[in-house]
Amino acid sequence: MYFAGTLGSVAVFHLLVPEIPVVIPMFLSICTGFLNAIVGARILGETGQSIPAIGESMWRPLLYIMGYQG
Repeated sequence: MYFAGTLGSVAVFHLLVPEIPVVIPMFLSICTGFLNAIVGARILGETGQSIPAIGESMWRPLLYIMGYQG
């Protein structure tokens, strides 16, 4: 269910912004989203405090490096 929803959001993103290679949003959605969920659940369970999302802070610099002018 996680992969179907994630790949669906990547497909919609690629339809809306075809200039960006599909591999980059796929990596950011699948890998960092899953990693953020695992690390966040562990930290919340042990300390009771949550962490900010990892993927949000990686997306803007990546767009800047790629030179997207949208």
